[in-house]
Amino acid sequence: MLLSAEQERQFFEACDEWQFPVFLTLILTGVRPGELAHLLLPDDLDPYAGVLRVRNKPKLGWQVKTRSEREVPLTRELAQVLRTAIGGRASGPVFIRPGLITPLLETQAQLEAKLHDRVIQQQKRTGSLMSRQEQSKLAKVLWWETGAVREDRIRVEFMRVAQKIGLPDLTMPKALRHQFATALQDATSIHSFVTNSWATLLRAAAGDDGCLHAHSCRNGATAAAVGTGPSARHSSGPGMLAKRVKIAATQEAA
Repeated sequence: MLLSAEQERQFFEACDEWQFPVFLTLILTGVRPGELAHLLLPDDLDPYAGVLRVRNKPKLGWQVKTRSEREVPLTRELAQVLRTAIGGRASGPVFIRPGLITPLLETQAQLEAKLHDRVIQQQKRTGSLMSRQEQSKLAKVLWWETGAVREDRIRVEFMRVAQKIGLPDLTMPKALRHQFATALQDATSIHSFVTNSWATLLRAAAGDDGCLHAHSCRNGATAAAVGTGPSARHSSGPGMLAKRVKIAATQEAA
């Protein structure tokens, strides 16, 4: 099921502060929810260079569905939103579970060493080698300890937003990946969810003075400009995130 332009606008206006950067990333990069859940700082995201990297992490029990790693370019607006969302964090998961105060801020190398130690300790206790399935269970526990959001939580949050806008049959966040793919095929315009107050917010973050311009290097497709609408604030949107993005944009421009 593909969202109409109006449904996209309603969807993102209904997002809270946690949901907004998560679903914005899905629709503007086309990454899978499972890929998003396994992104780690600093190697997988460089919002200053404008790139997101989808990489296999076999030593942490996770691999890309197709096993094919890739780099995904970030729009300038998305890069600003992600810089604001991660704040001062320089390691650990890019996207942490909502409400988590103290995520485990460790690099991929540190996490791999920690998991390796746990496997060795477990094998010493049992006196036998761990199976691949048993090691996978240990890895999942470690991912949980880092504070990384799980794929099923992303789906739950997606369904909550869909329910808010009267689309109870919209249950799979991969629909946003399909939106992205369709936009690239059409090569016409970036989705119109950045209208009204969100157009004003993201334009401020990007420093534009007119329309938003977003570019995707994937398959050479380029998204064209989107016109802006009224700048009235919507109380249903992620107000605190909006404030932080505006503050960050002001400081960056100073």
